[in-house]
Amino acid sequence: LGVILLADSRGAVLAVGAALLLVLCLRWPRLLWGVLLAGGLAALWLWWRGDMGLLERLGSGGAIGGLDERLEIWLRALYAIQDFSFTGVGLGAYNQVIPLLYPYFLIPPSVDIPHAHNLLLQVAVDLGIPGLIAWLALLLVVVVEAGRCLRHAPVAATWAIVVGVLGGLAAMLVHGMLDAPLWGTKLAFLPWLLYALITLTLAEFTHSSSGKV
Repeated sequence: LGVILLADSRGAVLAVGAALLLVLCLRWPRLLWGVLLAGGLAALWLWWRGDMGLLERLGSGGAIGGLDERLEIWLRALYAIQDFSFTGVGLGAYNQVIPLLYPYFLIPPSVDIPHAHNLLLQVAVDLGIPGLIAWLALLLVVVVEAGRCLRHAPVAATWAIVVGVLGGLAAMLVHGMLDAPLWGTKLAFLPWLLYALITLTLAEFTHSSSGKV
């Protein structure tokens, strides 16, 4: 938490908040209604005020000066997905292909934009639409397996591990709306460790129920 606060990453703070809310709702399901009500009221309040300041603050960060620049990056990513919908541009080629084929207007050429600053867009840009579908299908399978583990968790420690994994995946997806730090970087192996942990936990339940262990 200290590192997140010192990093001053708005996306990271949102991700931690989403992960904590998910863990709390899984621990005490009745909290879900309160969270939904509070979220709905907050959305209505922001819509009524019509204040773009919050979105502007969320959109800025690092080399990006504001929401307009982030929207421009997302638009360039959509152009690339449209033109390379089947194959993608290739892993690690974003900062070479995008400025060459789809130059930025608001971002100076001296600023290096390494990725699309959105996890789903980045996966689609790198791997194409089929790759994005495969990635989402894999994520869905992991979430379904985690749900099975929660229903059959024999001990509290196992239940806590599964909930922790779900919280981590929620944080990844929420932070992925504004950035893509877990794709094409040195830390990209972390989500795969979470996938493996859920798969191994489910495999343990399967073997235990079949009497092999």
